[in-house]
Amino acid sequence: MKDNSYLKNLIENMDESTSLKQLQDYVEDMVNIRGFADETPQDCLLLLTEELGELAKEVRKNHTHIKNDTAKNNKSDLNGEIGDVLMMLLALCRTLDVDLLQAFREKELINCGRNWK
Repeated sequence: MKDNSYLKNLIENMDESTSLKQLQDYVEDMVNIRGFADETPQDCLLLLTEELGELAKEVRKNHTHIKNDTAKNNKSDLNGEIGDVLMMLLALCRTLDVDLLQAFREKELINCGRNWK
């Protein structure tokens, strides 16, 4: 039976050669194991938006001149927030049955034909 130890093993064996398809397969297993399989595209889009907001806050805190509330715990977790955004994008693709690599390739082929000024 697949469980969190199964997921942990998959994560520990991922490296720079891990494909987007493998990540999408991982998310499929993850949502089933953790009980998120019934999330709708709307649910995933809201969660993705929330994670993008958290990423924006990390960038603002650490990569702009904008001041922060020093009384708050401003522990930085930029990598974690980027990971959350990717996870939620993959989850959204799952609910919409979108192959992320195919979507990227199709869109970038269009972009390659554009003139950027």
